[in-house]
Amino acid sequence: KLACAWGVAAAAIHTASGRDGRDRIEPFEVNIGTLKKLATGSGAAKKEAVMAAAAGRWGELLSADEADAAWCAEVLRLELLGRFGSA
Repeated sequence: KLACAWGVAAAAIHTASGRDGRDRIEPFEVNIGTLKKLATGSGAAKKEAVMAAAAGRWGELLSADEADAAWCAEVLRLELLGRFGSA
């Protein structure tokens, strides 16, 4: 499951680079509070809660940095599907 999130990120990077002939994806910023809220429902969640949410979502124990990266990939996936604002 986690590999899917990384695959989405890799596909987006490939698309953003313009190597596939499509339009480039405009970069956007997501603050850590938004990631925490997506992961746990609370923008003030502790790192351990974000890690636990990632383990629950993808079935793997991740470090704090890996969990943040996985949730960033999830934001990207939702953005590509046009669902980020409704997450």
